[in-house]
Amino acid sequence: MIPIEVSEREHLIFVTLSGQPSPESIIGMLRHLDQLIASDPSLLVLIDESELRAAFAETTDIAHFATAWQESTALRSTRIAVFTSNRAVYGLNRMFHGLADADGSMNVFSDRAAALAWLRDDPAH
Repeated sequence: MIPIEVSEREHLIFVTLSGQPSPESIIGMLRHLDQLIASDPSLLVLIDESELRAAFAETTDIAHFATAWQESTALRSTRIAVFTSNRAVYGLNRMFHGLADADGSMNVFSDRAAALAWLRDDPAH
């Protein structure tokens, strides 16, 4: 199970991805996030992938993740910031970003501070 923590005070959902989660667990996480956002549209999403292994996904998996994200109406209406210092994981996130057509909704960063700054820079939230 992927750890998901909701901070209503900060209006943030914190997700930690580590190791080699299964593609099914990533799809399940996206669906869970969609439900959380649907119940509180003010929530933003911060995903820590600093301990994620790049070997967890293949190109076809990234395409499936993008499709699941596109089908998630509430999730697409909020902002998602991902951070990782691993260049391969960073690249996988950029691939997801492109396949999902996620400009403005999702962004990837090499550190947590930059990710949080981007999330909180949106005047709509």
